[in-house]
Amino acid sequence: MAGRGILGDKPFNRDQWDGYLANRDRVYRHLEEGRINNTVMLSGGSHAAWVSDLACLGERDYDENTGAGAFGVELAGSAVTRSGAVGSGTSGFIANGLFEWLIGKNPELQWQDVYYQGYFEMSVGYEAIEAKFYGIPDLKVRSDDEVLLAQFLINNGENKLARNTVGGGRAKAGALKNVKVN
Repeated sequence: MAGRGILGDKPFNRDQWDGYLANRDRVYRHLEEGRINNTVMLSGGSHAAWVSDLACLGERDYDENTGAGAFGVELAGSAVTRSGAVGSGTSGFIANGLFEWLIGKNPELQWQDVYYQGYFEMSVGYEAIEAKFYGIPDLKVRSDDEVLLAQFLINNGENKLARNTVGGGRAKAGALKNVKVN
């Protein structure tokens, strides 16, 4: 599979999916060739939040704007008790630049945030799955404050993110493909 990580066929982080390319390829092929419907992968441990279509880049046509060619969705939660990948000590300007760079380098990546720490809630229904991502502004300060960072919809049988409602057309943090973040 060509273009499987932000550095192409070279792993960016050997402790994440792109560090296990052969394993990931086997899982992806099984899902795609088996025509397994309504696949949603839940991930974590990278201290970043993201939402991606699942697609075999380079082997099958995939349209990052419509999701055509995707065979599932991945939802990844960030850390709740440890700082994010860049941490709250990083300026918003630097963090936003990193967000946009990552989105631009990964066609299937539809949203990501490495600044906030937090969690996501997933509601599963017959018609759709809804995921809402929340962030905590500062882990060092005890507070009930949380920010709704972004929300997403996966319609039953579509095997991709719903484009008309991805983030409600906007996100409050991170980077959302083809949309400016408020």
